[in-house]
Amino acid sequence: MCRCILFAVIVGLLSHSSFAQDVNHYVVVGAFGVRANAARLASLAGKSNLKARVDLNAEKKLYYVYLIESGNKSEAYAYVMKVRVETPFKDAWVYHGTLGDRPIVKNTLPPPIVKEEAKEEVVTPVISEPEKAVVVAAVITEPPPVVKEDPVPAKPPGKAFFFKLVNEATGNPVQGEIQVMETVKATEYIAYESNQIVYLPAPKNPAGTYQLKTLAPGYKPSKRGLSYSDPANSAASRGSQDEFVIAIPLVRVKTGDYIEFNHVKFITNSTILQPESQNELRGLATLMKDNKSYKVVVHGHCNGNEDRDVIALGSSTELFASTSGNTREHMDAKQFTVMRAETVKNFLVQEGVEESRIQTKGEGGKQYIYPPNSSLSARNDRVEVEVKKGR
Repeated sequence: MCRCILFAVIVGLLSHSSFAQDVNHYVVVGAFGVRANAARLASLAGKSNLKARVDLNAEKKLYYVYLIESGNKSEAYAYVMKVRVETPFKDAWVYHGTLGDRPIVKNTLPPPIVKEEAKEEVVTPVISEPEKAVVVAAVITEPPPVVKEDPVPAKPPGKAFFFKLVNEATGNPVQGEIQVMETVKATEYIAYESNQIVYLPAPKNPAGTYQLKTLAPGYKPSKRGLSYSDPANSAASRGSQDEFVIAIPLVRVKTGDYIEFNHVKFITNSTILQPESQNELRGLATLMKDNKSYKVVVHGHCNGNEDRDVIALGSSTELFASTSGNTREHMDAKQFTVMRAETVKNFLVQEGVEESRIQTKGEGGKQYIYPPNSSLSARNDRVEVEVKKGR
């Protein structure tokens, strides 16, 4: 019995080690539906003395162009900050998962361990001829289980579109908002997030067209028309769900060494950071410790210029959670954004960056990246870091 159980446990452990799939961290500079386009970006990276590789993200069906693959999350975030500051790839990001020409294994649990029962020695009694009985084995067959298929959800009315915002210089996808309106001078519009399938009803105007306007952080707004009656003329391709893919290239508003964070966020109406902010900020701290000549200006921004009641750090040194040391204060938008920038500065100092290398500036609500009443207005609450390279 013991040998059987021990054998089963060893088999289970071996199965687990071969079945489980590690999650790595990749510094990615582009993602493309066509491998040839990804290869071109990888070649462009080579001209900047960067070694880029191309691998398939099987889940998203996109070819990712990445610079490093690491099992260390902190190392990946430190490198992505370096890439954003020191290379043309200002939109680089960290992808957590696996890449390669194979499906992603979502269930990493080992297969169940099957314990074999010990086999007992069977002694067959000697039976004389007259006493032998005919034994008939009955085989019971069960019908196969009935598999119920989930009903296919009905498609929404209208035509399917995929508004693909991309950085004109690098081809990288850009997150933003697309405003769809009937005419150029229309004051009403329907807003959609980029890079997802949406269904548009037919326009009411006789021309059968829509006007599109884009809003994306750090990029100039873009305007263009869309023929609803003949969308193939406007579409770059058709997607897997027969949607019309509308590719819209965007141009950056500003050049220079600005870092726009993807995951640095604050608790609403407070100067306290959300825990998810630590990875990117720690990457910035590592960049500054490795490059002693770098100095930064942390710019704080908020949505709206009105005064507000704010939960401030107070006497607390905990930057990522509310504590009894926090205070409630009434302040204007500029004071609010100064204190948020100071929170980021406090973190960098805690990580070992010299205080003299960090300046803070509160911009209030005067630099919107989205209209203050739009569906994405919360993204106006942000910090941006300006990197100044000394000698």
